[in-house]
Amino acid sequence: MDKRILESYDNWSLDRAVFSKQPKPRHVERMENPIENGLIHTKAENAPVQVPPSNSSSQTRQELLQMARDIEAVGKKKQQKIVSKYDSGFEWKFEKICKDLGIKWNKEYVDRLIEESGDIILQLKYKWNRPRPFQLAPMLGIKMNVGKAYTAGTPSFPSGHSAQSQLIADVLSKVYPLHRDAFQTVPEKVSYSRYIGGLHFPSDIEYGKQIGRWLASHTNTDSY
Repeated sequence: MDKRILESYDNWSLDRAVFSKQPKPRHVERMENPIENGLIHTKAENAPVQVPPSNSSSQTRQELLQMARDIEAVGKKKQQKIVSKYDSGFEWKFEKICKDLGIKWNKEYVDRLIEESGDIILQLKYKWNRPRPFQLAPMLGIKMNVGKAYTAGTPSFPSGHSAQSQLIADVLSKVYPLHRDAFQTVPEKVSYSRYIGGLHFPSDIEYGKQIGRWLASHTNTDSY
């Protein structure tokens, strides 16, 4: 077979790859019945549009290759430690900052914000249905160690961890502007944990932060 035809066929196959053929029933339920008239006053269809790089693109390949190198440099033991720190949640980090600063931490408010934003983020994730790095890497012949995580059961784009940590950071920065610098360190640490775990592409993280900032701009902080 002609090499150009073979390469074209390979790219075609790559670009047809998705995270999953159909959403999980519990995800469908959340997407079809999102919380309305809550803290966040916007909808998924109003989100800033950004198209993820195609699976066969040079950008996707380069992101995976760099990720594989960075993961190898960190080592498996340290990688897992970083992943586990924020895998099941990152609200605790914001809570610690608030307590250390002697300012109010409104757990009920933040829990509501996580739930509401999660509905919107799920809709964006399944809109693109992008495979996770650990799904695409083997297809491209790239060896990469993946950290063990319990929160990688949705499409890759955008990163939910990046979006929600940025959302909370921006909301708290609005409530406590003098402590903005302290809050804004958290999304960076959370996002790095997803990257170094082989769980998210840099482009997932970039868009995730953008979505977090967008959600924060439409969030009511009066009840914090």
